[in-house]
Amino acid sequence: MAARKTAVVRRATRRLSEPPTWIHRSSRDGSTVGLYANAAALELAGPLSCRSVPAAAQLDSSASRSATECLAQSFGVFQERVQANGEIVTQNVHLPRALASFCTLAPDVYATLQHQPIILDSQPAVLTRLLKFVSAQELRNFAIAVEYSPVHRFMFSRSGKLLFANPRAIAKWTKAGYPDMQGFTLGDLLRINGHRQPDIADEALHNIFKLGHKSYEITLTDMLPNGKTRHTCYKMHPGEDPADGNQPAAVVATLDVSASKEKELELRTLRAALQRQNASLQNQVMSASQSKEAAEQQQAQLQAQLTAVLKLQAQPPAALGDADSPVSHMVNLIDELLGGTMPSVSKLMALRTTLLSSTDPCAPTNLESCFLSASGISEDSAKGLTSLLQGQPGSAIQLLSAGLSDGDPTRTVSSSRQMHRGSRHVDLEKQGSRLAECHEHMSIPSVPEADRLLQDIANNWDFDVFQLDRATNGHALSYLAFFLFKQRNLFERVKLDEVVFMDFLRKVELGYQQSNPYHNALHAACVLQHTNLLIFAPGGLLELGVVEAQLASAMLLAALCHDVGHPGVTNDFLIQTSDPLAILYNDKSPLESHHAAFSFRLMMEDDHLFKFRGASPDRVALRATITDLILGTDMKQHFHLHTLLQNVVQAGMDKPPQLSALTPAHRLVIMQCVLKCADLGHLALPLHLHLHWASRIQEEFFCQGDQQARLGLPVTPINDRSKPELVQGSQVGFFEVVALPLFSTMAKALPAAQHLLRAAMDNYSHWRAGNPMCPFPGCSTSFC
Repeated sequence: MAARKTAVVRRATRRLSEPPTWIHRSSRDGSTVGLYANAAALELAGPLSCRSVPAAAQLDSSASRSATECLAQSFGVFQERVQANGEIVTQNVHLPRALASFCTLAPDVYATLQHQPIILDSQPAVLTRLLKFVSAQELRNFAIAVEYSPVHRFMFSRSGKLLFANPRAIAKWTKAGYPDMQGFTLGDLLRINGHRQPDIADEALHNIFKLGHKSYEITLTDMLPNGKTRHTCYKMHPGEDPADGNQPAAVVATLDVSASKEKELELRTLRAALQRQNASLQNQVMSASQSKEAAEQQQAQLQAQLTAVLKLQAQPPAALGDADSPVSHMVNLIDELLGGTMPSVSKLMALRTTLLSSTDPCAPTNLESCFLSASGISEDSAKGLTSLLQGQPGSAIQLLSAGLSDGDPTRTVSSSRQMHRGSRHVDLEKQGSRLAECHEHMSIPSVPEADRLLQDIANNWDFDVFQLDRATNGHALSYLAFFLFKQRNLFERVKLDEVVFMDFLRKVELGYQQSNPYHNALHAACVLQHTNLLIFAPGGLLELGVVEAQLASAMLLAALCHDVGHPGVTNDFLIQTSDPLAILYNDKSPLESHHAAFSFRLMMEDDHLFKFRGASPDRVALRATITDLILGTDMKQHFHLHTLLQNVVQAGMDKPPQLSALTPAHRLVIMQCVLKCADLGHLALPLHLHLHWASRIQEEFFCQGDQQARLGLPVTPINDRSKPELVQGSQVGFFEVVALPLFSTMAKALPAAQHLLRAAMDNYSHWRAGNPMCPFPGCSTSFC
């Protein structure tokens, strides 16, 4: 019987073209009174015995069709009422939300009913529609998914209005202030920290309805009152509203993903920690690999060094042969070690050999080979320059051996006596008498032309001392020195009397032999001007705090007197000929010692100049400073002083403010090298002036060579007048090995010296190009 009923219901529902629809109301006793039923409802009610289906009363069929059509088209929007004459009156009303329920039609057959409150004949009624039939399994799925699901589920229209919410969702939002969910929208659902997000809702609806996305998902984060965060995931997908003719709708499910977010954060943190650990392990593996490679390389280097040492034991390496001193090589080697570079065994062994064979660790060990490596220099020129800078070690023994071997022990002595008869050596007693005779003529008249020439003396690196000499009638040195002391306000700073000082200047000027082509008062004036610039010009010693007024005056006095009484020959010549000066100073810088002694003898002739007869510490210090500066001009001291200056530069003491905090020893080294640069200053003059001075010094060398020939002494190649072709090579070698390295180092310590380096490079280019020097060949005392 039950199976027959089920079959009848299923056959009847398949024939239905319209959803069964009823209108009924509850009576006062609680029973249901049917007011209306359409054809589908009447046909279905026959075979059913379930009381849950409302009874229905048959009305006019035309009215029934009309009411059915209207209700079907405008369900829940219009209210229809049938008049007695059959006319249908339709009124627009606002009806509350419909409610869904289920009823059992037959065994295993269930109907989904929708109940809609309406007003009929001014009385409340209920309109019920049968939406669809479901199986028992479908009914249970619905109960699990909707009625009992912990997930909040919603259905929204295209405009974002709520169509449906499951019980859990309704319960939550009812507590949140939305009773019966009236006016609830998707913007109300999407919230951040309690604030509606209508923009996010519009974007979601746009993606679902306009762009046609099959799914759309967003996650919003709220900050809870307890300080924790809550992450809510909103999963949306398009659907249809079965209660509204399957119109498009948006189905939304909300999930609390805070726990999963926390797990995700934990996993992310753990993943980052694992990545760091993995990177650390990779670094350790790489470091271990590099350590292994380094150890293998070190082992290979040690093996190669051992092999090299074994080879070098059989054949020791030659000493280092360049212009750098052993001390400079040692400093460079230490710098390499500090920089992480291991020098080769051959380099270490060569340095060891150099140190063991060197008598002066601050001087090059093989200077002649350095000159030979210069561009276009001959062997004779190299020997001559080496003799000029280092002398000839053991030459006295060689001369003595040569005399003994000839069986004539008086040969050297007779030659020396002959030299003294024709020597240009200055006798101090005779020179003093000459100065006394000229004392009454000492004065310094103002010369307009000289004053004009000295207007820009403070910054004139191209100063022409020959013009000043002509303007002052041969008194360029005294005029320039007095002008500089006056301009620099040194008379007041060091308490000098101007008249007494002028008397001293003229005595010094007369102390220079004007017959010397090069070492004369004009050379002293040129050196004095370059010293003045290196002290007082921008970037000079005074600006950098190396010297003050007392030391500046000492340097100017040293420049003024550095060659006073010069006989026009070299130290080696004096030593070879046993000159009284060489005997007096034990062959140790006889010329420079003579210049210093001559200077102080002049200073001590007048007690009112520096009062050197007393024992004041200031006078002792001033005398010691001037003496050290003059002795430092000996070319035999060149490489020693240059090495010390290089050490100052490499130690970083050449940078402000370290210069002002130099030790007295380092300060003296810089001052000595400044005077040496000034002594070579003609190398940085304009080319025509430089060539003029080069002609003069070469003529002085030739004059010494003439004396060597007359005395029967070996003529030094660069002094041989018959070999003028050596001049160009000698100049190139002197620039490359002596002058340019000194100027370069000084330019690093003293910005003012950068001009010397640039100008000297220009003149060096002239010589290197092989250009001739006027008036060679055939230089004479006319000096161009």
